[in-house]
Amino acid sequence: MEGYPWFPAEVMDPKGPQVPEQILEMQRELNITHSNGSGNNNSGGGGGGNINNNISHASGGNMHLVQFFDLQERGERGRSWYWVSSAQVSPLGIDLEEDRKRVHLKASWNPKRRKSVRLAYLDACSLQGIDSALVLSEHLGLT
Repeated sequence: MEGYPWFPAEVMDPKGPQVPEQILEMQRELNITHSNGSGNNNSGGGGGGNINNNISHASGGNMHLVQFFDLQERGERGRSWYWVSSAQVSPLGIDLEEDRKRVHLKASWNPKRRKSVRLAYLDACSLQGIDSALVLSEHLGLT
């Protein structure tokens, strides 16, 4: 999502039973079509996962349904969902240097926001079996 810092998420199957109705309504409003019932593409990273799931937007760009690892921020409300373009999706844990750049946000970002990104990265890595210490070694205190 433009204007926001990178945040770990999973690419999800838009036909999955867990997709909230308001997200399906957003899909209809944005004229996003899904032509292939692909499986759940678990991964993190600004959307992350397998990006070949044949979702397109009326503007011609590919769109992906993601569920963010923002549980710490959202608490009982659970993880949030959004549609993002292919340009905003990249795999997590493939290039650890890229992960470091994403996780170590600019000093100008709010410290609470930086911490929430790191905690979300830990959650995403845990789901994928990735050793997050390789990326967060300088920030293990998560401050």
